[in-house]
Amino acid sequence: PLDDPRRWEFTIAGTLDKIALRHAALPGVMHLSSGTFRATPTDFTRTAAKIAVLDASLTVDGSLESSDMVPLGLEAAVSGSIGEEMTGWMSRQIGLPEQLLLRSPLQLAKGRVSWTKKGDVGFRGELTVARGPHLSLDVVRAPHAVAVKEILIADGERRARMTLDLAGDRLAFSFDGAIEQGMLGRIFQVPPPVGSLIQGELDVSAFVEEPRRFTARGWLAGREFRVPLQAEPAVVESFFVEADRDGVHVRSADVRWRDSRLSFLGTLAPETKRLRLDMDIAADKVVAEEIRELLKRGGKPEGDGGTSGVALPPVVGTVRLRADTFTVFGLDSKPFHAAVSLSPHGFAGTIERGNVCGIEAEGRVDFADGVIGLDLSFSVTDGQLEPTSLCLTGNTRAVTGRYALQAQVAGRGTPETVAQTLRGNFDIGVQDGRFVQLANPDIHTPLEATFDYLNATHDFTVAFPDLHRESFPFRSVTY
Repeated sequence: PLDDPRRWEFTIAGTLDKIALRHAALPGVMHLSSGTFRATPTDFTRTAAKIAVLDASLTVDGSLESSDMVPLGLEAAVSGSIGEEMTGWMSRQIGLPEQLLLRSPLQLAKGRVSWTKKGDVGFRGELTVARGPHLSLDVVRAPHAVAVKEILIADGERRARMTLDLAGDRLAFSFDGAIEQGMLGRIFQVPPPVGSLIQGELDVSAFVEEPRRFTARGWLAGREFRVPLQAEPAVVESFFVEADRDGVHVRSADVRWRDSRLSFLGTLAPETKRLRLDMDIAADKVVAEEIRELLKRGGKPEGDGGTSGVALPPVVGTVRLRADTFTVFGLDSKPFHAAVSLSPHGFAGTIERGNVCGIEAEGRVDFADGVIGLDLSFSVTDGQLEPTSLCLTGNTRAVTGRYALQAQVAGRGTPETVAQTLRGNFDIGVQDGRFVQLANPDIHTPLEATFDYLNATHDFTVAFPDLHRESFPFRSVTY
């Protein structure tokens, strides 16, 4: 039917020369020269075609499937060179974070590229990176899976082999060999930390859906390498991991992230319906808001939409944290010791030791199914009130004197309403103190407002002080 081109049937064969093609899925105009082709309404096959896109120059034998002039699939054998622009575009299509962008140029041999109508992008072949290390790759990226069937790296006398499979209910990883700083620096655009090294022989395989199966063997060790996390990576200063049929054992791991240094020691063990975590964490500084944001994103790098990977089974167990400083809502606890029990519904934590602004704190915090429960006690036996008052008010108001404090608060509610549910008792006694003169005239405190009110009523013969002009001594205050 002449009036319906979509139903036309044809076969065209010929040679190629000076052909320019545009398509929304391509990063630029594709120039074809030399080679032969054969076209039908559903596919376009070319042989020994010279193709140039951006700064890539390739020789291609393959076919492009189409329907209504929209590409549905690509299968091709490829060799040639790929420059910086094309390397960047390909990395973005695969979803590589910035820290894993390859150097250029790439010399490609025995390459096989596939792009299926389901959205799978695959590559198999040999690469020489920036005239240095030699890589053999077999990688497939699907909308909901990543399969690194094999990566072989050879750089001088160094050799390493790695596999990774994240798809459906399967998680598998293996590594054998050694990779050091010089090799990484010759492969990736972002230089690795000085002294980087990963070495060992490790093989881990798990099926996360029931019936769950787990096998593991070997060890892996390293130092000074980056782990992409959001816009700011973590640096693993050193680690040593062993694996056997009982689980993965972190014998030691020292991590630096932002302004924090953390050490890990523990085990992740598979069970019939869940994973059991038993971990000790020591840190110099932990900021609760940073950890909350990290957990909210699942640790994914910026730009990772989370379309790949597997759904892990529920995690249960215990995490014990000992931090020199734990910061939450802008207040520091020095030190902070806690034990957290994990369940599929949330967690229950016991604060074994905390000290906020000189006030000892302990108690329980639980979070399950969107509800927070608090049961906390605070105490001071013989403390100095001046550093405590400055700490609690951000160095804007000071009260001196010796004091004792006993308090108990409890409540339960959603994160938005739990503050309104708090109830408890509060006893404080201060001896031989002074409300210090306010240095900033713009600061107005409840005590100052009370003094102004009492002076205005003339109910007392004594004149209460103006805290913007003078301090106010007292012998005792109880509440």
